[in-house]
Amino acid sequence: DISILPLTSDIYFSNSATDKLYLQSDNIVRRIRIIDLSGKQVLLIKPEVNGEITISVEGFSKGTYIIQIETETGIKVIKFIKN
Repeated sequence: DISILPLTSDIYFSNSATDKLYLQSDNIVRRIRIIDLSGKQVLLIKPEVNGEITISVEGFSKGTYIIQIETETGIKVIKFIKN
C-alpha cells in the first residue's frame, strides 16, 4: 500500500515504497535528491516537469532514506521507507 501525504498545497508524496515512489506537484520540480542515513547521495534526477513523477527505488536496500524535492517555490525534505 502507498499512502499519500500532503506536504504543502502543491506537493503530494508517497512515504513508503517497494519499487517506486510517486510524487505529485503543481509546480515545476527542478531536482530530486535521495540520500541514505549515512549521508551518501544515492540518486539525483532533474525532471524539470510538474504533475506526476515516478521514481524507481527498485535497486535500493531496505531502510530509511531522505528525499529532497526542489521546486520553483522552495525545497522540501522528507523521510521515506524502502520496504
